[in-house]
Amino acid sequence: MDKTIEAAQIFLEARLPTKPSRSALAAERVTSASLCALLQDISILPQDLQISIFRELQNALQDENLLSAFSRAQAVDRLLGFMISECSRSKLGLLEQVNRVLAAVGQFSLSVKELRNIMFLMKTADIATQDFIVSGLLDSLNRMVVHRSPSCYFNFSGIESGISLPPIKKWPSNKGFTFSTWIRFDSLSDPGHHPCIFSFGTTQDQAYVVRVVDRKFEVVVRDGSAKDGLVHTCPIIVSDRVWRMITFTFKFNRLRKSEVVCYIDGERKSAAPFKALSTSDPFLKCTVGIPIRHSTDSLFRGQLGAIYLFSDALSPECVAAIHRLGPAYISNFQYESENLAVLSAAEKKELYSGALSNSLIFNFNAKACEGLQCLESSPSQDHTIFVHSPHATMLSGTENVVSHRVLDSMRAVGDVQILFPIFSQLRLACKDGGIPDGARMLLQRLIWLMLNMIRNSVTVQQQMIQLNGFLLLGYLLDQMDPDLLGWNIADFLIDFALELATPKYAESPYATKMLQDVLDHVLLHHVLWSRTSYLVQIKLYSRVAADIVPHPRIGMRRLIGVRRLLELVRDHYSQETADSPRKSTENFNHRMSAWSMVEAAAAAVAAVSEASEAAAAADAEAWGLDAAGESPMAKSPRSQRPSIVVHAPSRRDLKHGQSDDVINEETEPETPLAPENASGGVGMPGSGDDASDVETEGPS
Repeated sequence: MDKTIEAAQIFLEARLPTKPSRSALAAERVTSASLCALLQDISILPQDLQISIFRELQNALQDENLLSAFSRAQAVDRLLGFMISECSRSKLGLLEQVNRVLAAVGQFSLSVKELRNIMFLMKTADIATQDFIVSGLLDSLNRMVVHRSPSCYFNFSGIESGISLPPIKKWPSNKGFTFSTWIRFDSLSDPGHHPCIFSFGTTQDQAYVVRVVDRKFEVVVRDGSAKDGLVHTCPIIVSDRVWRMITFTFKFNRLRKSEVVCYIDGERKSAAPFKALSTSDPFLKCTVGIPIRHSTDSLFRGQLGAIYLFSDALSPECVAAIHRLGPAYISNFQYESENLAVLSAAEKKELYSGALSNSLIFNFNAKACEGLQCLESSPSQDHTIFVHSPHATMLSGTENVVSHRVLDSMRAVGDVQILFPIFSQLRLACKDGGIPDGARMLLQRLIWLMLNMIRNSVTVQQQMIQLNGFLLLGYLLDQMDPDLLGWNIADFLIDFALELATPKYAESPYATKMLQDVLDHVLLHHVLWSRTSYLVQIKLYSRVAADIVPHPRIGMRRLIGVRRLLELVRDHYSQETADSPRKSTENFNHRMSAWSMVEAAAAAVAAVSEASEAAAAADAEAWGLDAAGESPMAKSPRSQRPSIVVHAPSRRDLKHGQSDDVINEETEPETPLAPENASGGVGMPGSGDDASDVETEGPS
């Protein structure tokens, strides 16, 4: 082992026991004062040792007990202070490790006050000299946003831990039952450790049990005999420190064998027949995280989200819909508005038709706790199914944890709006003293953070539509120095546009509008991109022509239109005379090398025209038109056709509110008028463009 790493481990172990078996002891020793002293001791060490210590601290913070203690000790504020005082441009390696520790703590919980402190530090930092600090904080926020975990859960330490559920007077034996929760294991490295997930049993040693043996779920049905009663082993390997939704459905059948089905993350993984217990005795021994036959090797060590028990064997479609709600869901499947996930009509029917809510026996979650008592939170008012009180009791080694997710804290301070001032801050820094070394990376991480917020929050998507967020983004990028707009930014935006066209967003009410805005105001904001380097432009339009234009779900003709692309070639990439006033390099860089981009744009126009011709042919076939686009009526003699003429309404008609479509079927028009286009001229024959094909330019 490297001496530096060994020294780092000795340093941390002396001040902060980091072994899993001693995590509870470490959590008790972590206070605000001890954490401040720890960082102060680190600051006097050599830089390579500091980096190793923070790297070892990241590994230690994978333990939920220690992570919770760091959050209570205000670790975010302490790390921000350490970052300001100790980190400089010459210590970028140390800064990266500090930001990773900050992200680990923020993923667990980030309060509104702590988020305000981070934003204040970014706002007051001088980007010209401290761009590395702002860029590092943006990277930390990115890691926090994409982290997906429950905001409240039960933490089982593995020492005198578990939840004692209320005794059930009559077990649901009509259709079956379903147990469902989100689970995370701290460690399963010990081969002799067989943690029990849940156990529902009688005093006659009849029980339904699910446990983990050799990293696989085992379903056990004990009928009171000496045999263990192993029914089924799920073949899926269980991973450490990963949140998974587990669901076990026990379906009872009278005419044939009953069936148990194992679901992982909403997907059916395995099934097996079993013989259902035939008993009328009450189930007095109901536990979670601790077996009926108490053993220290069978105590669960990890975390559980909301714990649900249903009096029915749920269907695969229903289990998949519950998984779509995410690990943070703790409600009772009653109201569609209680959840922000985008669901299809079929999923909403499975969840909110009332059947799922009515079949709920109990719902225990970490928010509904008082001391060691867990309050039963299901909507049912009839608690006669329980022997006595419907509430559960946590053992001393179990803790209910309620944290603050970063997206919830961002919603309290303005969501995506808090990022827009950083664009102006970066623009001013580049205007005053040139482009700082890390300005390009800072802009990339800023845009990446904005896109991740949109991906992970429906409220941010709604906000981007209401505030015309992409229009504002295009304007802010247009104000930037063109040297900052690298290919990576265009690549991020194209990937995001393609993602909006995937089935993942098929049910989103905001996806189509966001797709149109990101194309119209950013990707095809030609005034913006014509100021960038030649390589950025050719890559942008080549990928637009290759990936976005032929995409079947995007519909480039409907969103942008052929005319818009032709105007792009005419206004930005056509030849000009030497005395043309539009030859300024500010708006049209690399004019002499732009013919390759003309080819890319022309390829886009050709692809759109091809798609338009195919659509027109399909429409003609649907309406019974021939290859020339004429109907059978158009081929009939002129005398047999009905003659119509459209009269313009008089002032008297308009005054009395009459329609402006006054049709006279008795006279013919003497001279047909050519239609006018949007600019007031005569329309181009055979252009095939309607009003929907004409879009306005992006902000300039």
